[in-house]
Amino acid sequence: MKIKVMSSAALLLSLCMSVTATAGNKLDVGIISETEAVEETEETTEEAEENEEREEKETAENTVKASSDVPTDEYGNPLTGKDLICYNTLKKYAKWGAKPIEASYGESANTEGTISTMQKNITFGSGDLFWLRRYSFSDASEERYNGSIFLPGSTVEIRAYDFSTESWFYTLNTENVIPKEVIFLDTDKYHMVLGLPAVYKNNEFTCNTLTVVPEEEQPIKLVKAEGGYNVNFSFPHNPAYIGEIWCLESGRVLADWKNTDLFALLRMDLASNRRFSYDGYYFQTPDNYSPGGKNILYRQPSNYTGSALINYSNIPVAYDLGYATTYICAGNQNEEGFWPTGPQSEWLYSDFGITSGFYDTRFNTDFASNLIAAYRLYYDEYFLKALLTYGDFFNEHAKANHYETQNGGWLIEDYRGQEGYRRTHCSLNHLLAEMDVLYKISYITGVKSYKETADNMLKGIEDTKDDWIMPDGNLYYALYYTGTLELTDYPYLTYNDLYTTQQILSTYYHYTNDTLAELMEIKKAWMDANNITGYYTTQKVVN
Repeated sequence: MKIKVMSSAALLLSLCMSVTATAGNKLDVGIISETEAVEETEETTEEAEENEEREEKETAENTVKASSDVPTDEYGNPLTGKDLICYNTLKKYAKWGAKPIEASYGESANTEGTISTMQKNITFGSGDLFWLRRYSFSDASEERYNGSIFLPGSTVEIRAYDFSTESWFYTLNTENVIPKEVIFLDTDKYHMVLGLPAVYKNNEFTCNTLTVVPEEEQPIKLVKAEGGYNVNFSFPHNPAYIGEIWCLESGRVLADWKNTDLFALLRMDLASNRRFSYDGYYFQTPDNYSPGGKNILYRQPSNYTGSALINYSNIPVAYDLGYATTYICAGNQNEEGFWPTGPQSEWLYSDFGITSGFYDTRFNTDFASNLIAAYRLYYDEYFLKALLTYGDFFNEHAKANHYETQNGGWLIEDYRGQEGYRRTHCSLNHLLAEMDVLYKISYITGVKSYKETADNMLKGIEDTKDDWIMPDGNLYYALYYTGTLELTDYPYLTYNDLYTTQQILSTYYHYTNDTLAELMEIKKAWMDANNITGYYTTQKVVN
């Protein structure tokens, strides 16, 4: 995927452009109609010549004006394909007062002596700055590398949610030992959210994995300085390791701690089992992933922490970090249009011959949902274009990798590997989540092909309704699976997916589906009989 280089200001400027159209989508070039012409019999020869000359001039002027209204790229070429869809979609939302976020993205690299750094910056229109920096070293030293960030102010409050004690850490005393967690720093003049100074093994990024070295990680320390505090961090000065740190900083309050809800909302596990690294969101590898192990994290196709933050966009820290994490994760979309899972799943390999770098429909669809929420909040073309690219990829995947049901419906395979893999099963929760994303993208952009694929999938579920129902009243997790594991349905996730799909159909298309309603009723009866809670009841989950 290309890195976005157009600023939000330029995007806003492009939204001011307009296209004039007549029936048949032909451009109106302002040609004077026959009914507007003065009858030749009522004109003198001189008047006729003047009128003809004037008409030709007006026609030429209007033709130039119409051609200038055709949306073009920065080189003056007419927009086509995804670019034109994005332009028209953004223009439609602009009519309702939607404005793209003011944010700019940049990358830089620097080497001083034996120390090299790479940095990503996102600067917001509010003046807030998110940056993420990676350090590497070309020689070894017994002394650790020490870095520092200046924090203006005369007093400081230090907060962190400590996952080891499952409680909030709070102090005014800079001498206290600060947990190795995400840290919130607030002075009377400035505010920061700081990630853990992380240490990873260098050159061990096989299959998009990171190997954490927790024994080499040290917490930040604050030291009083003139006009503020030095926020000190360190890394082992050794070519065997890399160091990373990220920061969100602002002159405005990022988190109003008088709002007690924030203590539950801002428990971000990004210092142990999950990390936000230089190239995205990392997650603890499952037991059957290779490479894998206790301290090995893999780049997750989704962005669950960032996606959750977007839901609380009225909080500045959530608004900023939701954007920054989603933007960086979106950049991992490959040329085919999906976000691969790097490590090899031994289960998928043994059952289907699927190796590393595979396509997982649920994780990808979850990130597509993240992109939809991000687009609706920030109106950034970068997110919309990534969505369209994924939607086109999924349409092709669905055409090539589905089971056709008796009435022409489609059940889409959950996974896709490299050449030579065997066909996989179809999970109900995957199908529903995929349909939800397709319906939403189609509704937002007006592209019919996404809805057509979703309708085919809905028909597939209708055709196989009875096949999903287990003898004990629960629902089967998947169809067409005869592998090595027993695939048990989630306690309530599938019900919530059914619930969401019904709301999408009702909200966007003004009907509900009887098959989905019946499956919901069956699943709910099973959940209630087994004392399952946590499922959706009356809440609105679709905007």
